[in-house]
Amino acid sequence: MQDNDLIGKIAYSKAGRDKDKGYIIIGKIDDNYVLVADGKKKTINKPKRKRLKHLNLTCEVANEIKDSLLSDERDIDIKIKSFLILKAIVKEV
Repeated sequence: MQDNDLIGKIAYSKAGRDKDKGYIIIGKIDDNYVLVADGKKKTINKPKRKRLKHLNLTCEVANEIKDSLLSDERDIDIKIKSFLILKAIVKEV
């Protein structure tokens, strides 16, 4: 999988205190680790490092956020936060 294939994907934590929490992958460290953000506690400037095996990857990609990440736009945290909130609302219904 290429680096850009993971960026922008929606992933959910499998276990731990953040179980079932939604994240967006914002970077790839190596074959085992990625950087994720949720727009609130874990921002673009201070992302969370997660093992890929600890994430449930979805096939859905947030294309607008991916484009923003690749072009180094500002206010990406607001986009991530609102996208994940909307996703949680839709998931509940």
